[in-house]
Amino acid sequence: MLFLRAGSRVPPRLLLLDTPDVDSDVEVNWDRAKAVRETADVLIAVLTQQKYNDAAVKQFFRDAVDADKPIIVIFNQCHLEADADYWHQWLATFRERTGAAPELVYIVPMDRGAAAALALPFYQVDPVRRDVPPRETDLRADLAELHFDAIKIRTMRGALRRILDPRRGAGAYLDTIRLAAGEFRSAAETLSAERIVQVTWPALPPRILVDEIRRWWDASRGPWSRSIHGFYRKIGQGILWSARKAWGTVASRREEAEISLHRREREAVVAAVQSLFNELERLAKIGNEVLRPRLQALLKGRTRERLLAEVQSEHDTLPTVDDEYRAFLAEELDGWRGAHPREIKVLQSLDTAMAFARPALTVTLCVSGFVVAGDVVSEAAIQTAGQFATEAAITGGITGGGEAIVSGTGEGLRRALARLFLRLQERYAARRADWLAGWLEARLLGTLLEELRRGAELAEGDLFRETERLLFELRKGLAGSASR
Repeated sequence: MLFLRAGSRVPPRLLLLDTPDVDSDVEVNWDRAKAVRETADVLIAVLTQQKYNDAAVKQFFRDAVDADKPIIVIFNQCHLEADADYWHQWLATFRERTGAAPELVYIVPMDRGAAAALALPFYQVDPVRRDVPPRETDLRADLAELHFDAIKIRTMRGALRRILDPRRGAGAYLDTIRLAAGEFRSAAETLSAERIVQVTWPALPPRILVDEIRRWWDASRGPWSRSIHGFYRKIGQGILWSARKAWGTVASRREEAEISLHRREREAVVAAVQSLFNELERLAKIGNEVLRPRLQALLKGRTRERLLAEVQSEHDTLPTVDDEYRAFLAEELDGWRGAHPREIKVLQSLDTAMAFARPALTVTLCVSGFVVAGDVVSEAAIQTAGQFATEAAITGGITGGGEAIVSGTGEGLRRALARLFLRLQERYAARRADWLAGWLEARLLGTLLEELRRGAELAEGDLFRETERLLFELRKGLAGSASR
């Protein structure tokens, strides 16, 4: 807060600001005195025979000289006769140690009574010549008669020179920001989730992928074919359920595959979190000055246990196959179908033929007792699909319902299907790995990464560039003014 008092004895064009003691033990007073010094057009140095050579006082006025502030020196509490041989020495020391060239110099006697009555006399002295005797003057009138227009221009130029000082001015400040932005950028790159979150995710099991492919294929069947295959699939599933129950297990092959996949994914999550924290702990020791203290704060406490519990809980809510992946799968399969119209036509013909053969095939299986064997054969077909992605991957093999395995096509088609099958598996693993990396970044690193990225962008923003442009204009203006 700044406390003001209107003084009837102060000329209207003057505003007198009294700084706290610049050599005070209270450090906040140094900042207050600096703010007053930077605001003022003229500085009055009230010195005594003890303070004229004080280190804090000299530094305060040395900074004022750097800004080309006009300085008036007043030696207070003097004995006019006894100190006549000394005040010139005090002034010379003050000038030498600060670089100041005072505009005016005054001596004020030690007179408590006059001070209490606000009647202290001021004696102006020549700052250079010792043979000129002091003369009493009116300080208030001297201040009021100063050429303030010229002083303001001078102080403005001094302020601009201070701002444009390449070592301590705004340019140096921008250089500091630019260097700091580089440190932040380096820290952000080091900490980017793509580099430190290492995830090895299991592939989608062939059984589940074949089921999803069958879903896509079934959607392309005609109504009659779809109803026939669907009806007999349910019959086959019911027979197989009875067989599994007799063997002591009720879970379907799909359910068993999902349970196994979830277990392997959980292991991948735990391994990724452990790897992440190991890397963060390493970076907390060797990172730069921006990154190291932030990581040390991030890793303290039970952060690892809490994060692992949260990510496992989040993973439990994920469906095995979500709509987004099904949309990708359908797009890939549609593209494959468009690229292989002849083969698709053959498969569709065989699929329709199998719909006609369904009753005979089902009766044969039931009578011959090959229902259990049929289920075993379906697993072999799925394993083959995982290796070669044969036509069984398109029609679904026998897979619990007696659907046809199409064979006899060329090796080129088999390889194309294999590549498609593997691409579908790899996309699944990549999406899951991206989910985990994104989750860990958001929950553990999100705030920190955002802070580092903001710091890295400081030297590239519009405000930074506008500041550089304004400084360039100021340099041109100051150079032109000096030449006139």
